[in-house]
Amino acid sequence: EVSAAKAASIDAYKKAFNLSQNGIYAFNVGILNYQKFSELDDEFYANKGEAADKKAKRDAIEKEQAPVADRSIAWLTKGFDILSNKQDRDKNELVSLNRAVDIIANLYNWKMNKARGHDPKAYDQYEAQFKKFDALHETFK
Repeated sequence: EVSAAKAASIDAYKKAFNLSQNGIYAFNVGILNYQKFSELDDEFYANKGEAADKKAKRDAIEKEQAPVADRSIAWLTKGFDILSNKQDRDKNELVSLNRAVDIIANLYNWKMNKARGHDPKAYDQYEAQFKKFDALHETFK
């Protein structure tokens, strides 16, 4: 799980978002979850190998990663929806919007690869989302 400091930050940004509907706050919740996802991803790759204990460790990490990825996508998408519909974006909003697009695409790519070969329906859904967000890379100026 996330550290106490990150959990407190996530909670504060969620509260701020719920009060203001400011897309930056939703983006920040998504980013903090993505940081945890990335830490788990590093741990996953640090446990490569064919030994049973390594496989079990990777499976456990994946089980922890999946809901973190989903939370990150959900919050980044909230931020994306608000910021992409805003007309007079400032620099921070623009940078956040472009980062959200890239990270959402990365997360859907991860989900797509996890579904490959065993869940064609999920694979197709994730691939469609990946393509949607990947096509938006650097489109917000």
